[in-house]
Amino acid sequence: MSSSAGYRPDGFAAVPGSAAWRRVRRALVRHGTWGTFRRAAVKLRPVRGGEYVHVWYAMDLAAADAPKRPLEPELELRRGGGDDMWLLEQLPLDPHVSTMTPWLVQDWLGSGGSLWLVQNGDRAALRCWVFRDWCPMGGAPGGGIRPPSDAVVVKDVMTSPEFRGRGVAPAAWAAIADAYREDGSRWMYIRVDSKNDSSRRAIEKAGFREVARLHTRWRYWWRTTRLVDGTGEPAHGWLQQLVRA
Repeated sequence: MSSSAGYRPDGFAAVPGSAAWRRVRRALVRHGTWGTFRRAAVKLRPVRGGEYVHVWYAMDLAAADAPKRPLEPELELRRGGGDDMWLLEQLPLDPHVSTMTPWLVQDWLGSGGSLWLVQNGDRAALRCWVFRDWCPMGGAPGGGIRPPSDAVVVKDVMTSPEFRGRGVAPAAWAAIADAYREDGSRWMYIRVDSKNDSSRRAIEKAGFREVARLHTRWRYWWRTTRLVDGTGEPAHGWLQQLVRA
């Protein structure tokens, strides 16, 4: 948090329209000045290579058999906003999800994202974001993806250690699915690392099913991605925009 204390994103508009500059601006908003510097140093370090896999899941919001998992009575699910930093700051930091800063929250809200919070009184239990027209996505060409008009993407889920193992995430996703079903959406997507077994179990318990796998391979500074469609259904073909040759 302290590393981004002096940054104001509206002060960086010297090169309007530049894709490279937009990526720098997003990094500053997401990680702060010092965090961006450290991440750049890691990315510029000559690493020989490797591969990782993200699994993409989808929930059919029109399915009649969608699971219903109510939240515990003392828990409340609601939409959040910029005034909820005091709750967001209670949740742990994780290198695999975005660190919430006031500027990132305002940037994502301004981009059409919806912040969802589960809380027990003054204690944060879970946060996640849902994006409709455009979803920021690290590693994607252009820094983000555009879902179809009938789809939303869930990302940056974080559960408080105090509430883990209590089914909070599946119950929250079920309620969020109801909200977007009533709003006319047909599909809800979520991405997870293939090695994150606990998250994958929670996602599958909530009624998501695997639809694709994105294989990312890098060698030194060169990165390529390959999407393996697990269903062949045209509804999920839009995920091809994640491919980087």
